[in-house]
This record gives sequence, C-alpha cells and structure tokens, in this order.
Amino acid sequence: MKHKTNNVDITNLLKNAQQFHAKGNLESALQLYNKILLLDPKNDEALHLLGVIAAQIGDFKQAVEKIDAAIKINPNDPSYYLNIGNALFSLKDYKTALSNFEKAIKLKENYAQAYSNRGNTFKEMGRLDLALESYDLAISFRPNYADAHYNKGIALHDLRKLEESLQSFKTALSFDPYNEEAYYNLGIVQHQLGALKDALMSYTNAIQLKKNNVEAYCGRGNIFRELKRYTESIKDFMKALEINPNHDFTKGYLLHAKMLSCDWDGIDDLINDIQAAISCRKKVADPFSWQAITSSIENLANCAKIYASAKHPPLVSFQHTHPNINKNKIKIGYVSGEFGDQATSHLLVGLLEKHDKSKFEIICFDNGRNDGSDLRKRIEKSIHGIFPIRNLTDESASQLIFEKEIDILINLNGYFGNERNNIFAKCPAPLQLNYLGFPGTIGTDYIDYIIADKIVIAENEKSFYSEKIIYMPDTYQPTDRNRIIAETSGTRRDYGLPNDVFIFCCFNNSYKITPEIFTIWMRILEKVNHSVIWLLEDNEETSAHLQKEACRRNVDPTRLIFAPRSNYQEHLARHAMADLFLDTLPCNAHTTASDALWAGVPLITCSGKTFSGRVAHSLLNAINLHELITHSLTEYEHKAIEIALNPKILSDLKSKLMHKRLTEALFDTELYTLNIEKAYETIYDRYRHGLTPESFDV
Repeated sequence: MKHKTNNVDITNLLKNAQQFHAKGNLESALQLYNKILLLDPKNDEALHLLGVIAAQIGDFKQAVEKIDAAIKINPNDPSYYLNIGNALFSLKDYKTALSNFEKAIKLKENYAQAYSNRGNTFKEMGRLDLALESYDLAISFRPNYADAHYNKGIALHDLRKLEESLQSFKTALSFDPYNEEAYYNLGIVQHQLGALKDALMSYTNAIQLKKNNVEAYCGRGNIFRELKRYTESIKDFMKALEINPNHDFTKGYLLHAKMLSCDWDGIDDLINDIQAAISCRKKVADPFSWQAITSSIENLANCAKIYASAKHPPLVSFQHTHPNINKNKIKIGYVSGEFGDQATSHLLVGLLEKHDKSKFEIICFDNGRNDGSDLRKRIEKSIHGIFPIRNLTDESASQLIFEKEIDILINLNGYFGNERNNIFAKCPAPLQLNYLGFPGTIGTDYIDYIIADKIVIAENEKSFYSEKIIYMPDTYQPTDRNRIIAETSGTRRDYGLPNDVFIFCCFNNSYKITPEIFTIWMRILEKVNHSVIWLLEDNEETSAHLQKEACRRNVDPTRLIFAPRSNYQEHLARHAMADLFLDTLPCNAHTTASDALWAGVPLITCSGKTFSGRVAHSLLNAINLHELITHSLTEYEHKAIEIALNPKILSDLKSKLMHKRLTEALFDTELYTLNIEKAYETIYDRYRHGLTPESFDV
C-alpha cells in the first residue's frame, strides 16, 4: 500500500535537514533538501537552503540560481534577499547585491545583518561614507553585533581614521573575544599608531586563536623587527614560510631581519633562492630588502616591477589640462614620511632653503609626524607650506595635491620608510619623480624620471629603469653645507675607544654588513696590528652575532667596538676619533658617507654594480678624492691596509679632505640647487611643449 506524503512529513524532513545543516553535515542536509523538493517542488525554504549550501561550498552561481527560484515562489522573506545578496557580493556583482540588501531592509526595517552587509557592499564600491552609515544603523538595531563593529573598523581604517578604527575593533572583540581577524586588524592599526607593544599582543592573540595565521605571524615579525628583537622576528617569518612557503614577499622580510641581526646561518641559500624566484617573476622579496643584497641590476629591476605590480598598480589618473605657458612659478611638491630628524631630511634641508622662491613654489606633503626637531623647524621655514597627509586616504591626499596644482611631484621615499606610492599611482601631478629615498627604480610607468648621475646609473643601464634618467653633473645626492658638528673636547677613552691604535669605522646600518665584507674587515684587522673597528650599535643581539663571527675568523672580538646611537650633531662630532671609514658592498654608505666626509674622515669604497652600490663612489668623485675609490674587493682590502700602515698617506688624505670639502662640488649646496632647478625647468618646459619624458644631462 502506498502512503501519501503530507505537510507534516515535509515539516519533519525540513527540521531534520536544518539540524544536519546547523551541525555542518552538509551532505546529509543536501540529500534531505533535495528529497523535500522531489515531494514538493515549490518548497521555497528548501530551495533557499540549497542555495545557502551552494554558497558555503563556493558555488555562488548555483546559490544565486536556487535562491532566486525561492524568491519567485515567496518574495516576502527578507532572509532570501540577504543570502542572495551575499552570493552576488561574492561574485563581485555589487550593484545587484546592493539592490537585494535594500529589498531585505524594506521587508525588515531593523534587519541588522542586512545593514552590515550593505555596508560591506558600499565599501567595495568605494563609498566608505555610505558604508559607515550602514554599519551605524546595524549597530543601532543590534548594539552587540560584533561583525558590524568589526566591519566598521575596517572602513574607518581605510579612511585612515585610525583612533576610531582602533575603538571599533576593541568593541567588536568585547562582544566576540574569539575573532582572530579582529585581533589581527587591531594589530595593524596599533602598529600604524606606533603602539608596538600593543600590536605585538594583538598579533599574538590572533595566532593563539588560529595557529596557522600566516598574516599574523608576518605582522608580528615586523613588530619584533622594529623593536630590534630580531631572533623572534626571524622565528615568526620562518613560521609563516613553514605554513606557506610561497607567501608573498616573506622571504625578503626574513632576509632583511637576518641581515639586521647579522645572523648569517643559511643566508647564502636564502639569497640564492630569492634571486632564482625573482628571475621566475615570483613575489618573493621587497625592493628595499633586496637592494641591500643583490649585485644584479637586472634582478633588482625585476624585483621592483613585481612589487609595484602587486602593491602599487596604476590607478585611475587625474586629467591634467594643458599647462599655462605664461606661468610665473613652477610648483614643486615633495612627498615624504620623514620631514624631521632623519637621514633624508639631513640631506635635503639645504636644498629646500636654497630653492629660488621667485621661480619655484615649494610645498611639502608630510606622511609622517611632526617630531618638533630643529631640523623640522628649518624645513618649515624654508618652504611655502607643509600639508599633513598621514591621516588622509590615498584618494583624499591625491585630490589635495591635484587641487594645489602641483607641476612636479617628487617621491622622496620610493620603497623606503613611510611611503605613499599609491598616491603617485593616481598621477595627481603631470610630472612625477623618484628621488633620494630609494636608490633604484620604482618599476612602474607612472613615475616619469629618476634623479641620478652617470656613476650611480651608467648610460648603458637605462633599460633597467622604468623612469627616464636626469643626469646631475656632479652627484645625484644633495648635501647640507650648514650641518652643525657639535663641539667636543672628549678623548677616545670617552667613547670607549683605546688610545694609540688605528681606528677603522663603519657607521652603516647592520643590514649592509655582509659575510663577505666582514671577512675582509677581519683580514684587515689581522694585517694591521693595534687596530680596531668601530661600528654602529644596533642592539646587543646584533653585536653578539658580529663578535661570534669575528671569533670564527680568528679575530679577538674585543677588537670590535660598538658606538651607541646618539643625536646627529654629537654623532658627527665623534667621527673625529676615527681614522678611516670602511664602506660596505653591495650596498654602500649613503647619508652615512656624506656624514663621514663632512666630519673629515676619509672613506674608502668599492664601486658596485647597482645604484646603491655606487653612491660612495659618486660622492668621492664629487669631492675629487678618486684615490679612495676602488673597483674590486681585493683592491679595497689592499688600499685600506696601505693607508692604515702609512701615517703620511693618512695625514695627507685628511688634509686634502678638509680642504676639498669646502672647495669641491659635493658640499656646494648652492651649486647643487642651481643644477636641480635647471632639471626641474627642463622637464617642465618639455611638458609645456607637449614633449614626452626623455633622459638628459643637466
């Protein structure tokens, strides 16, 4: 006998299916939903929930199809519109998703989830203002709605409203303390606000909640690096790579942490791995980490292109009208996150002061913090205006620059420091330059020129730069002739140095010290009795690694002496205790080389194969001290020993340096300013006449 299935049977089947569904047993739920539809093809709830399962397994097109069929049967259930909207959102059909969220809200005015998801859709459409309104409405109907607080935090972060974003993430966590993504994003905001220890705790919480959270390990690794806790930083980057060996750019971050720590175990294999991966166009290292290590200009150029494409792709550009031919002044905009007591500004401030204000209007766009330093005050006095952009979105900052009608916008960061490359990706100025902060190509077409000289970029190397080359006549690097050296009556003993020994020094950052250059230094110490090398102290961990490496090379580790960091003027003053500066390779001293020469310390360099490896060569050429430029590490080693063993040679070099620093081009800030202003006038004149950028000599 055949029994007829009644509504009670379907109700029970649906109840059982929903129980399986709630427990995550999707296969059993799926079978029952399909069974219900065989019995009742018009069962809208079964269709709807089949669509939900399709979305859960990633088949969003089928989800839309099933839920749409349910809506045709029953157009009055707000949850149907919510879930079809979610599926459409996943398909990136934001306009249709938005329409469905609106329908859900029309049917259920206090539908907090629909408001929150509508906010997510507005966010993806770039309407952050409307997104925030939706999140606030969701929260007003459901104050303990953790997801809405979390999503609001994301939107506020995108608006660079960091303090408000911080509070939203904290509120979300107060209602949902197991949300690892909220902890991770809280860590990002705390990091950006400079609350490093708080960020460390947030990333740690995220990792505890999700042991394979690669992003949290990378975030924490970066915090440990900034706190100079390099061993822990290395462990986190290695853990991230253990979870995902191909995680974007993490091998480069690991390399940089190991170089900062002078932890060279396994370093050669890591470098070879990165070089091979870049040759295969893989996202394996950031350009800043890599420029300090590679000797291949081609590999570095490829690294920059890969990174720019992934992190800073071209965006919709501003449209620039034809320039005013009769314009009285060219407007120059300098963009940096380091307008304060920092290396870039130590070099740049003299140029800013010397700019011809009758020909140029100088505006700075500050992506950092006002540190209140004397150098910051000098910068502010020397320009027409400084605008903070740290808390502006890329869109708002770009709009500000566009509205200021900047003619030439100069990127002083590149891939260094507090960069804002995405502003340049929008082309808010008709001419955009790469200058000073990063010694290499940005690797993207929206930067028109790079300022260089014929030493740091040889003429036959132009193809490795996405920018056209502006060749300065003496050196690309500006200097400040008014930098002050503190008065000191101290002795070597006051600086922890022994008397009656030869003092080699290198005040470069530790990441520039490679095993190869360190081995050469140790051989130099062996051959120059009664000598020591004076290095900048990064932290005790790095110093200990270098001392261990000295022992491995049979050198008494006490012959390595470490100088603690000090204020700039005092740092310049203590150079007087040193005899000879030993440069690094493949990345030279940059600002540090200029400092040493200004302070009267001869510097010996080996000219490298990349921009960053030829900077000291460029500076020594501009001060006419060619005898301190070598072209092989063997020559470099022999020259250092020769100078150290011949007091007359050293004395003559110091006398020559003290004379030439006041007579040669290197420290002639006024001459440098005239030359770079010629460059600015040339590129603007080409633009004014409708000519495309081309390389040229100033």
